[in-house]
Amino acid sequence: SEYAPDPFHLAIRHNIPVLINNSKQMREGGKLPAGYLSVVTDDPSFLVLPICLGVNPVGLMYLDWAPQAEKPTLTKDEQAKLVDVRDLLVRTLMLRRPAGTKGGEAPDGDVTSDA
Repeated sequence: SEYAPDPFHLAIRHNIPVLINNSKQMREGGKLPAGYLSVVTDDPSFLVLPICLGVNPVGLMYLDWAPQAEKPTLTKDEQAKLVDVRDLLVRTLMLRRPAGTKGGEAPDGDVTSDA
């Protein structure tokens, strides 16, 4: 079968948050990775936030909730606050880099340095 990017790949590749309001259609269309499907058995809404140090992905923040929840989607303000939390984590990780490693570009476009 031919490879098709999934939401996790897109988030990491482009260093952007990806919000899926209801994963049922993606599940039925075969657009979610097998590892995800083996762990998540219902069809939640979810947000994936990549954690990248410079251009190197080091992790993902994954948040999900049941689509039948009282508030099934995130507002733009809520999404922005979650991105702020991710950016704070990235800045903290950048500060904790081992001595002698090169600076990189932070997600907000700021260039870090070793100074």
